[in-house]
Amino acid sequence: MDMKDLLGEFAKGATKGAGPFKPEVTLNVSLTDEMREDLENILQNLDSITEKRFLEFRNNLNPLVQDSIRKIEYRWKITQYLLVVGFVVNGAIAVFLN
Repeated sequence: MDMKDLLGEFAKGATKGAGPFKPEVTLNVSLTDEMREDLENILQNLDSITEKRFLEFRNNLNPLVQDSIRKIEYRWKITQYLLVVGFVVNGAIAVFLN
């Protein structure tokens, strides 16, 4: 199968849904003993590693979130003040014109 046939089968599969073309990939990986030990260590300690990374992520993200919340609250307060001023001015104009 050359590149033209491969792209044609891919295009058919993309337009019709799942087509008959189903490529299979075989991946052969050889690990050194050191790599194998590191991999086993990672798999055995995956929960604690994930928890530590999550805590780091949360601790780094928390100040940014709190700062954003303060900015949003400040802007909402300003918006409310402007709405009240607008209503008062609008009401005053309506009273004076009648």
